Amino acid sequence: MADEESTVNGKADEAEPDVPRVVRATELSEEAADRVEGELVVLQRSGAEQINAERVKLEQSGARTIDARSIRMDQSGTLTMKGERVVLENGTAGLVSAGSVRMVRSQTILINARKAQMEGSRALILIGKAEGDVQATFTVPTAAAFGAALGLALAIISAVLRYVFSRR
Repeated sequence: MADEESTVNGKADEAEPDVPRVVRATELSEEAADRVEGELVVLQRSGAEQINAERVKLEQSGARTIDARSIRMDQSGTLTMKGERVVLENGTAGLVSAGSVRMVRSQTILINARKAQMEGSRALILIGKAEGDVQATFTVPTAAAFGAALGLALAIISAVLRYVFSRR
């Protein structure tokens, strides 16, 4: 696996085609990398497959997975992120797993957090305590109620269909 050290300005040298780019950098601007590692990682108009750091800041950027103690995203997106503190502004995320999450005008599929503060944001599934303008489609109680109702409806439909087709 190719391992590239960043230069003083944080820009990485060009990688060979088909060789994964591992970048140890503090800042990437208008760059793409397979994996970015560092104490503080800042991406501006950049993309990365995987980011591992103590602190991460994304501005108009994207990443497949982020694992950091503190994550701040502005007009950015990620598939999955895991951290102690997460702030998402005007962004999108698939799975957010954190101790504390703050979302402003953002969307996620699933949030698993001890505390989630939401302002004009939406989550399909929310696990944990939420504050603010919460727009969760499913919380744990609503998901359980939905599952029970769906199960009951399917049982009734199944019984009716068995009755109709057994009489023929």
